[in-house]
Amino acid sequence: MKRHAASSEKKLWEKHMNENFLLMWKKFKKNKMALISLILISGFILTAIFASYIAPYNPDEQNAAYGGEPQPPSAKHLFGTDNYGRDLFSRAIFGTRISLLVGFGSVGIYMIIGIILGALSGYTGGLTDALIMRLSDIMLSIPVFFFIIALQAIFTPSVWNVILVIGLTGWAAPTRLMRAQALSLKEALFVEAAKSYGGKTLYIIFKHIMPNALSPMIVMATLGIASAILMESTLSFLGLGIQEPQASWGNMLMRAQEYMSSAPWMALYPGILIMTTVIAFNFFGDGLRDALDPKTS
Repeated sequence: MKRHAASSEKKLWEKHMNENFLLMWKKFKKNKMALISLILISGFILTAIFASYIAPYNPDEQNAAYGGEPQPPSAKHLFGTDNYGRDLFSRAIFGTRISLLVGFGSVGIYMIIGIILGALSGYTGGLTDALIMRLSDIMLSIPVFFFIIALQAIFTPSVWNVILVIGLTGWAAPTRLMRAQALSLKEALFVEAAKSYGGKTLYIIFKHIMPNALSPMIVMATLGIASAILMESTLSFLGLGIQEPQASWGNMLMRAQEYMSSAPWMALYPGILIMTTVIAFNFFGDGLRDALDPKTS
């Protein structure tokens, strides 16, 4: 009887989730800034995927004909060129790929770690919970930005190192959020029923706990992508992130420092792209959070 009741509750839960998705989309569409941000993010993603076809020039190709002087925007070079004669429009397009790769890659790593650790912590409790929480306390007490700078100074800077360093230092906050979700879900009837007919701990965590706790985690991941993109740009600007000749918005800004008065366009376009991307992900995350909040209408 208990198992049958749990199965019925599970079906009702799934139906409720489908209805919630439709309601979420309806609420999300009402937020114009979030909808515009979704369109912008989709455009950035498509640009990153098809960068090789969109860029008019090789982003690393230098042109000595300009005599080492940056060239202003023109019909030939929409964003102008840098002091090496490289087309800034092409470099900005390939920089989109780097920024999104770092954003999605690093956030993907720390969200996976955080979801697994948080689910284990909240569901199992006891010594496991205490150990994971104390480790997360230690991570949260460390000034992460300076810790990342130190790690990047030790290891050879590259796009994969940036992804790994950000990904392996950002898991504490999602762990705590997932733990809170697991603590509430482990008392649900369908979880109790799964335990009663022999469900193992890992089976229950991956089959029942995690799928039903993803909504707030998705919102956190969306907002985290904006932070990761900003972090990569900052590291690259300081010379500890993506290294030239590989194009990134951060190292484009670093290159522009010497020409702020004579060639301001070198800093203008990557700066606008960083700002637009970060704002778009933040507005999109805020829209998701409001859409998923049952208190909003």
